[in-house]
Amino acid sequence: MYLHRQFSSSTINVTGSQGGVVTLGNFDGMHLGHRALILALKNLAEYNELTTHVVTFTPHPRDYFAKQGRGSPVLNISSVRNRLMYLNKMGVDHVHLLRFNQDLATLSPQDFVRHVLVKACNAKHVLVGRDVRFGHQRAGDWALLCSLGQQYSFAVHCFEEVLDNAALRISSSAIRHDLYAGHLDDANLLLGYAYSLSGRVIHGQKLGRTLNCPTLNINLHVSNPALRGVFVVAIEGLNSQSTSRLYGVANLGIRPTVEQAQRFSLEVHVLDWSGDAYGLTVNIIFLHKLRGEAVYANLSDLQHAIAQDILNARQWLSV
Repeated sequence: MYLHRQFSSSTINVTGSQGGVVTLGNFDGMHLGHRALILALKNLAEYNELTTHVVTFTPHPRDYFAKQGRGSPVLNISSVRNRLMYLNKMGVDHVHLLRFNQDLATLSPQDFVRHVLVKACNAKHVLVGRDVRFGHQRAGDWALLCSLGQQYSFAVHCFEEVLDNAALRISSSAIRHDLYAGHLDDANLLLGYAYSLSGRVIHGQKLGRTLNCPTLNINLHVSNPALRGVFVVAIEGLNSQSTSRLYGVANLGIRPTVEQAQRFSLEVHVLDWSGDAYGLTVNIIFLHKLRGEAVYANLSDLQHAIAQDILNARQWLSV
């Protein structure tokens, strides 16, 4: 997979490919709908003997506009790193990661198509949903894309939405709702895999040691996670075999008892394990929500709550 990081419409990198089959979107979570779209993209490219191109954005446009005082930030399902990992695993040839900034936010729909789809991707086919929106103020739509396709000689194909067992559209919004509510099983059905976050183990405040509960501090690449609370988790990456799992208790939140800053962190206490994990990249798989995050009057109360969480986790794992 070739990754093209684009920061400005005036400095778009041209892939030089013989022609591309292109789709675009945020792909947060890489759920079953996203993966069906990528498979359709690959089939269309193979049939036409062309390369596959995915256009995606960082940060999420809603996050950008929230910082401008327009709307609220999005609840993130996954990091950009995880998104790129899944696209690479699925065999996408080119990923164009566009920096969503003032330059991109004010780009007209016509210029978006000209700079990104035509210049960067050399689009011969574009595969999108009929509800597609692009360009300044989301003014570009299906009809305009088809018109511009005629102008720039690319065909526009409609990707039909993927439905769940209740005949509802599988969407990142539905998954965010399930994660925020702590409904992991429902979220996993739409994702098609067990929800997880990965990152490198870094040095923290070492507070867990004083509470008789040492933790791994994970470098979290998700600024506003949809999931929050205390969970039973599986941990991959601590053993020599990357797929070997250990189990533990994780806190994903802002640590209101010990920290004033509204900064999200992921801390994991690994059951029946000790060792040096600094610098390792681990994958944390969320299995079951124990409770929401709470504020405690003092560290003694916090320590008691952590001990109870560990006991509850052991009981859940033994069932």
